[in-house]
Amino acid sequence: MKIQQITKRTQTKHFIAKLILAVLLIFPSTSQANTSTARSTEMPIVEWTVRDVPDFRWHFLENVKTRKLWHATPEKGTFSHHGFLAYHRGVLFACWDSQARDENVSGQHGVFTYSNNKGETWADPRPLFPPLADKVPMSETKEPKPFQTSQGFTKIDGRLYALAIVDEELKNAGRLPDGQVYVINNPLPMSSRQGGRSMLAISLSRDGLNFDRMAVIKFIAPPQRHMGKA
Repeated sequence: MKIQQITKRTQTKHFIAKLILAVLLIFPSTSQANTSTARSTEMPIVEWTVRDVPDFRWHFLENVKTRKLWHATPEKGTFSHHGFLAYHRGVLFACWDSQARDENVSGQHGVFTYSNNKGETWADPRPLFPPLADKVPMSETKEPKPFQTSQGFTKIDGRLYALAIVDEELKNAGRLPDGQVYVINNPLPMSSRQGGRSMLAISLSRDGLNFDRMAVIKFIAPPQRHMGKA
C-alpha cells in the first residue's frame, strides 16, 4: 500500500494546508436588476422533512457491525472524532481526527488506516497529515495555535485524495455514488446534557435541500473513558 495514493508526498518538515473553495458569483447583467432576478439568487434553504409525516417512526439500521480501529490512550491522545470512510479500488479507507484531549484545539490532526478485506481487519493507524502544533489540551493553551479538521475523501482523475482544512468547522456531509447527498449528525432536538448527542443518524436527500429519509446508525454512544471537551 502506497500512502502517496491518498496523501500528498511531503519531504520537508513543514505542512502546507490547501483549502479549495468553489464559489459561485452571480452579478446582475445590468445595474437595474429586477426583483425576480434577486429572488432567483436567494440562498436555498435546507430542510429536514423526514419527521413531518404523521406516522413518523425512527428506523434503525440492521446488521450493523463494529470494528475497533484505534484505542485512545493519554500517550496517543484521548480525543478521536470527525470520522470518514471511502471505498476505492477494492480498498476501504478510514480517517479521523486525533488530539490530546479536546476538540478543535492545538495540534489536532488527521489519522488514517485501510482495509483490504472490506473492513474485517485493518492496518495499524498512522498520521494522515503531520500536526501543525503540539497537542495541548484546551485548558493548557495560552494562545490559539493551528489545528486541522478532516474533511473526508474525494476522487479526482481516478485517484483518491484525503482532505483537511485549518481552523475551520467540520462538515459531516458528502455525496454518495448514486448522487444522493448525505449528512451524518445527531438529530435529537435537545442539548448534549439532555442526551442530544447520544443518537447518531444518517439523513439522505436527492437535491441537497430536502432531507426526507433518515436512519439511526447507533442509538447509545459508547461510555466516555477520558475527560475532554467537544
